[in-house]
Amino acid sequence: MKSLTQRLGLLDQAVQKKTKQTLGNLIFWCTFLLLLVIHCIENTSVISSGAGWLRPLYLFRNFLYLVMIVKTLFFARYRTHELIGVLFLYLMGTLSFLCSRDFSLMECAIVAVGAKDVLPKQLAVVFGTVKAASIPITLFLYALGVLPELIYDNGWGEIYNTYGFCHRNVLGVNIACLCLVWFCLRFRRMNLLDAILWGFLAFGSYYLTYSKTSILIMAVIVVGAYIFRSIEEYLYRIPHFDWILCGLVLLLLAVSFLGTVLFEEGNAFWELVDDIFTKRFRFANQCFESYGITLFGQRLPFVSTLQSQYTGIDRLILDNSYMRVLLYNGLLPGITFLLVYLYALKKTCERRDGALLFGLLIMALYGMSERFMLDINYNVPLLAASVCCFYRIKKKKPTNKRRQRVESDYKMPLAHAYDLYRLCAAWIQSKRR
Repeated sequence: MKSLTQRLGLLDQAVQKKTKQTLGNLIFWCTFLLLLVIHCIENTSVISSGAGWLRPLYLFRNFLYLVMIVKTLFFARYRTHELIGVLFLYLMGTLSFLCSRDFSLMECAIVAVGAKDVLPKQLAVVFGTVKAASIPITLFLYALGVLPELIYDNGWGEIYNTYGFCHRNVLGVNIACLCLVWFCLRFRRMNLLDAILWGFLAFGSYYLTYSKTSILIMAVIVVGAYIFRSIEEYLYRIPHFDWILCGLVLLLLAVSFLGTVLFEEGNAFWELVDDIFTKRFRFANQCFESYGITLFGQRLPFVSTLQSQYTGIDRLILDNSYMRVLLYNGLLPGITFLLVYLYALKKTCERRDGALLFGLLIMALYGMSERFMLDINYNVPLLAASVCCFYRIKKKKPTNKRRQRVESDYKMPLAHAYDLYRLCAAWIQSKRR
């Protein structure tokens, strides 16, 4: 048997380890919540107003990124190959940012790596809660006149109002992501009422956003969730099903690349395809022909719809996620991101996590027409998968009903506090002896 001194030493180590992990989790949640709130502010029309407090807000966001990196390196435990992977992701994100001045891949690496030791369902709940609150708050502030009105012409003679958001598609994609989170969280419990609710919200939001992509992806989510859940067990029995899913994502990449390279203006076939994808291939081909693909990314002179309206310069946008990550962020960072996504997809399939697998597939499909597959502030399935698939998770059975109740996904701060309380109580009791 171990001596009392050895037991106290082990107990001290356990208390220190748990305290460090709890403190790291608290740092992550505070930082993550603040980053989400800043992202929601950035989604509003206030960014076009030139408000003086925007620059300090962005500086504060950079400070939060630094805090997240410190949390990752000093408040989390890694095996050797995990640490090498973390540093490699930081390196690719840094090189891409230095060459392209686009921070999306670096932000993806910082937040995804920083989420270590956090439960995936907690991430989805917090993400969905913040998004669900931000939409009505933005609309309410616009109705009060706090947020400026943005009216723009989409280039085809159609006039739109953004209702307080920076772009009509931003409102559409926020609703679509909220729909995806809803069905992922209720994947095992969804029923007809869920379909009716989101069918009503989808068609109702269309009259605000007029975003065809958003309403189509929400239709795919609502119908696809029921179909995927009903045939999920049969799909897992298909030999090499995980590789088939990876092949589907690579097929989307191939279609994006071939559509970009082979696009020919004036060709009836390509004009039809380009109309279906609302000029995605046309702009991607323009970027490819003019700037090509570089190793670590490059600055591209994008011109948004609003900028084109005010300056008269022709639009230049790149919304296809697959071509954007290769043309804008660079070949090596782009390949790294796609390999990480494929690895997450494969491991999620091996774990037979149907809800998360469905979310990853939806975001991969959404990436054909929108760039939000690369944005960790929208791609919450990738954020959840980074926790599930890239680290070894030790599953512990609850010791009693009270512990089981406290460890509910909706009470994560109480769970950490309760763990710390039990360890401290045991340590104090051992000292009294």
